[in-house]
Amino acid sequence: MAPTRKKAPTPEGNTDSDSGAHQSSLMPAALQQIVTNIEKIRAKRSKVRKAIETDFAHSVAEMKARITKHYDTEKIKRSEIMNKQLDRLAKAIEKKAACEDAIINMIGSLSEEGANLAALMNSVHAGRQNAINVALNAHQPEKRR
Repeated sequence: MAPTRKKAPTPEGNTDSDSGAHQSSLMPAALQQIVTNIEKIRAKRSKVRKAIETDFAHSVAEMKARITKHYDTEKIKRSEIMNKQLDRLAKAIEKKAACEDAIINMIGSLSEEGANLAALMNSVHAGRQNAINVALNAHQPEKRR
Protein backbone atom coordinates (compact mmCIF):
# COMPACT_ATOMS: atom_id res chain seq x y z
CA MET A 1 0.00 0.00 0.00
CA ALA A 2 1.19 3.51 -0.82
CA PRO A 3 2.20 5.78 2.00
CA THR A 4 -0.28 8.50 2.87
CA ARG A 5 0.55 12.04 1.93
CA LYS A 6 1.22 14.59 4.54
CA LYS A 7 -0.99 17.61 4.44
CA ALA A 8 0.77 20.94 4.05
CA PRO A 9 0.19 23.27 6.96
CA THR A 10 -2.39 25.94 6.24
CA PRO A 11 -1.04 29.48 6.58
CA GLU A 12 -2.72 31.63 9.10
CA GLY A 13 -4.81 34.56 7.99
CA ASN A 14 -6.71 35.19 4.78
CA THR A 15 -5.17 33.37 1.78
CA ASP A 16 -7.77 34.45 -0.76
CA SER A 17 -6.01 35.87 -3.84
CA ASP A 18 -8.71 38.48 -4.52
CA SER A 19 -8.70 39.91 -1.04
CA GLY A 20 -5.19 41.37 -1.41
CA ALA A 21 -5.99 43.28 -4.59
CA HIS A 22 -8.60 45.44 -2.90
CA GLN A 23 -6.54 46.21 0.15
CA SER A 24 -3.57 47.95 -1.45
CA SER A 25 -3.08 50.17 1.59
CA LEU A 26 -2.50 47.14 3.84
CA MET A 27 0.26 45.71 1.58
CA PRO A 28 3.90 46.27 2.34
CA ALA A 29 5.83 48.68 0.11
CA ALA A 30 7.75 45.95 -1.76
CA LEU A 31 4.55 44.10 -2.56
CA GLN A 32 2.95 47.37 -3.67
CA GLN A 33 5.93 47.99 -5.99
CA ILE A 34 5.57 44.49 -7.50
CA VAL A 35 1.85 45.06 -8.15
CA THR A 36 2.51 48.42 -9.85
CA ASN A 37 5.27 46.82 -11.95
CA ILE A 38 2.87 44.05 -13.00
CA GLU A 39 0.26 46.67 -13.95
CA LYS A 40 2.86 48.60 -15.96
CA ILE A 41 3.96 45.40 -17.71
CA ARG A 42 0.31 44.55 -18.49
CA ALA A 43 -0.25 48.05 -19.89
CA LYS A 44 2.94 47.80 -21.96
CA ARG A 45 1.93 44.33 -23.21
CA SER A 46 -1.52 45.69 -24.10
CA LYS A 47 0.09 48.54 -26.07
CA VAL A 48 2.38 46.10 -27.88
CA ARG A 49 -0.57 43.83 -28.69
CA LYS A 50 -2.54 46.79 -30.02
CA ALA A 51 0.48 47.87 -32.11
CA ILE A 52 0.81 44.33 -33.47
CA GLU A 53 -2.91 44.24 -34.28
CA THR A 54 -2.65 47.63 -35.98
CA ASP A 55 0.41 46.53 -37.99
CA PHE A 56 -1.34 43.29 -38.92
CA ALA A 57 -4.49 45.14 -40.01
CA HIS A 58 -2.34 47.57 -42.01
CA SER A 59 -0.43 44.69 -43.65
CA VAL A 60 -3.68 42.91 -44.49
CA ALA A 61 -5.12 46.12 -45.96
CA GLU A 62 -1.97 46.62 -48.07
CA MET A 63 -2.10 43.02 -49.25
CA LYS A 64 -5.78 43.37 -50.14
CA ALA A 65 -4.99 46.54 -52.06
CA ARG A 66 -2.14 44.81 -53.95
CA ILE A 67 -4.35 41.82 -54.74
CA THR A 68 -7.19 44.07 -55.89
CA LYS A 69 -4.78 46.08 -58.05
CA HIS A 70 -3.34 42.86 -59.51
CA TYR A 71 -6.78 41.50 -60.33
CA ASP A 72 -7.81 44.83 -61.85
CA THR A 73 -4.76 44.85 -64.13
CA GLU A 74 -5.37 41.21 -65.04
CA LYS A 75 -9.00 42.07 -65.79
CA ILE A 76 -7.88 44.91 -68.05
CA LYS A 77 -5.39 42.62 -69.82
CA ARG A 78 -8.06 39.96 -70.34
CA SER A 79 -10.46 42.62 -71.59
CA GLU A 80 -7.88 43.88 -74.10
CA ILE A 81 -7.13 40.34 -75.27
CA MET A 82 -10.84 39.61 -75.68
CA ASN A 83 -11.37 42.88 -77.56
CA LYS A 84 -8.50 42.04 -79.93
CA GLN A 85 -9.93 38.58 -80.46
CA LEU A 86 -13.38 40.03 -81.12
CA ASP A 87 -11.85 42.46 -83.63
CA ARG A 88 -10.09 39.58 -85.41
CA LEU A 89 -13.32 37.58 -85.47
CA ALA A 90 -15.29 40.57 -86.77
CA LYS A 91 -12.71 41.08 -89.55
CA ALA A 92 -12.84 37.38 -90.41
CA ILE A 93 -16.64 37.49 -90.57
CA GLU A 94 -16.51 40.60 -92.77
CA LYS A 95 -13.96 38.91 -95.04
CA LYS A 96 -16.14 35.79 -95.23
CA ALA A 97 -19.19 37.93 -96.07
CA ALA A 98 -17.18 39.73 -98.79
CA CYS A 99 -16.11 36.36 -100.25
CA GLU A 100 -19.71 35.14 -100.17
CA ASP A 101 -20.85 38.33 -101.94
CA ALA A 102 -18.13 37.88 -104.57
CA ILE A 103 -19.22 34.27 -105.10
CA ILE A 104 -22.87 35.33 -105.40
CA ASN A 105 -21.90 38.02 -107.94
CA MET A 106 -19.79 35.53 -109.88
CA ILE A 107 -22.63 32.99 -109.91
CA GLY A 108 -25.01 35.71 -111.09
CA SER A 109 -22.70 36.79 -113.91
CA LEU A 110 -22.07 33.15 -114.89
CA SER A 111 -25.81 32.59 -114.92
CA GLU A 112 -26.28 35.59 -117.21
CA GLU A 113 -23.46 34.41 -119.48
CA GLY A 114 -24.98 30.92 -119.52
CA ALA A 115 -28.36 32.38 -120.46
CA ASN A 116 -26.69 34.41 -123.24
CA LEU A 117 -24.87 31.32 -124.49
CA ALA A 118 -28.11 29.32 -124.38
CA ALA A 119 -29.90 32.03 -126.38
CA LEU A 120 -27.02 32.11 -128.87
CA MET A 121 -27.02 28.31 -129.17
CA ASN A 122 -30.80 28.35 -129.66
CA SER A 123 -30.41 31.00 -132.36
CA VAL A 124 -27.64 29.02 -134.08
CA HIS A 125 -29.70 25.85 -133.82
CA ALA A 126 -32.80 27.56 -135.17
CA GLY A 127 -30.77 29.12 -138.02
CA ARG A 128 -29.19 25.79 -138.96
CA GLN A 129 -32.57 24.09 -138.72
CA ASN A 130 -33.96 26.68 -141.11
CA ALA A 131 -30.97 26.20 -143.43
CA ILE A 132 -31.53 22.44 -143.40
CA ASN A 133 -35.23 22.91 -144.07
CA VAL A 134 -34.50 25.29 -146.94
CA ALA A 135 -31.95 22.85 -148.38
CA LEU A 136 -34.42 19.99 -148.10
CA ASN A 137 -37.14 22.03 -149.70
CA ALA A 138 -34.82 22.98 -152.54
CA HIS A 139 -34.07 19.33 -153.36
CA GLN A 140 -37.64 18.14 -153.05
CA PRO A 141 -39.86 20.94 -154.29
CA GLU A 142 -42.29 18.75 -156.23
CA LYS A 143 -43.17 16.19 -153.56
CA ARG A 144 -44.58 18.57 -151.06
CA ARG A 145 -46.99 20.37 -153.31
